[in-house]
Amino acid sequence: MRKLITPIIIFLLLHLCFTARAQQQDKLLQFLKEELRYNMQELQKQEYAPYHMSMRLSEMYNLNLSSAFGTINGFSEQEGRTVVPQIRLGSPALDNFKYSSQGALTQGKQMSQGAMLPIGDIESFPESIREGIWRETLKRYQYACDQYDKTKAQASVSVADEDKAPSFSVAPVESYYEAPLPVSRCRVDVEAWKKRLNEISVVFKSMPELQSGSATLTFGCDRSYFINTDGTEVVQNRVVARIMLAAQVKAIDGMNLPLNKDYFAYDPADLPDNATIIADARDMVERLRALQKAPVADPFTGPAILSGPASGVFFHEILGHRLEGHRMKSGGQTFKKMVGEQVLPKEFAVYCDPT
Repeated sequence: MRKLITPIIIFLLLHLCFTARAQQQDKLLQFLKEELRYNMQELQKQEYAPYHMSMRLSEMYNLNLSSAFGTINGFSEQEGRTVVPQIRLGSPALDNFKYSSQGALTQGKQMSQGAMLPIGDIESFPESIREGIWRETLKRYQYACDQYDKTKAQASVSVADEDKAPSFSVAPVESYYEAPLPVSRCRVDVEAWKKRLNEISVVFKSMPELQSGSATLTFGCDRSYFINTDGTEVVQNRVVARIMLAAQVKAIDGMNLPLNKDYFAYDPADLPDNATIIADARDMVERLRALQKAPVADPFTGPAILSGPASGVFFHEILGHRLEGHRMKSGGQTFKKMVGEQVLPKEFAVYCDPT
């Protein structure tokens, strides 16, 4: 037994040492940690001193490529770096997030996505990045002060049955680090994918009645940094690839009939081959031909059998959303007063796996 365990322990120790060294050599991570310390120290001098701060920095590359009826009709490529500071004023029992779940400025109806920073080597323009982080931090601090004043006023006149849950909870300090991905993992062969998408979408030309028939590739490579004043450091990579098929026909009675199918993978190499996708596209065409002539289904009340994917979406929409904490504060409050009570039959097991 000792002979089996010893090499494993040695491997784990070497891996931990390598990870720790890579973490210390990550210039962007060290730069971000220094900026968090500086910003926290400066804001501690203000009237409302933050009790907790965090920063999330993301480096993103996104590609969208689309083909319709055998011809490329869309191409876009984006690369960027953003930072989102988060500032909490008051105390965990009551802070500026109490009535503003995101605690951030809004742009129209959308939450602010943070400040855009220069991309490239951190050593090339540290002052530009530093200024961008400070400007966004100051803007969010000013907003946090305004929200905290409103929060205190609203809490002082709250009704008796208002949610008494604290605004913030203590979490363990986490440390997790992934080394940067090689460039080859963060890019795709655009010309090769143009050819593949054209081979797929040309299938839709076999049905002239189609209003649309397309195949789209979306590819993204993100590297995110998250740190907070408790000492948590999490650096992760995320590569995602998706192919989406979409086609639509108009029924004899004028109703628009769309069909969609998509494929998802964490590596483009794991997506189905073209033969599989082309077969699915042909199946979509046959289904649209049948739907075009099919009678309209009348509404009814009764039992229904859902497919696997549909049942997952149904469960997600009907139960999943209503179990989310922020929705219990506003919106669907079905289970707001049922904390600790049974809401499903005992033989029905539900668990959450974030991975």
